[in-house]
Amino acid sequence: MLDVLVDGEFVEEKRNISLRFRGSENQRLIDMNKTRKEGKIVLWDK
Repeated sequence: MLDVLVDGEFVEEKRNISLRFRGSENQRLIDMNKTRKEGKIVLWDK
């Protein structure tokens, strides 16, 4: 199963190599376990 999903396309103008698991600042990390459990999108914040 998938635990964390990177949502959003990579945008070169928003590139940031210091972001954990993401390549650009417009992308968000979705906690898939909590999202499935709660029935709504829950962002991953670890």
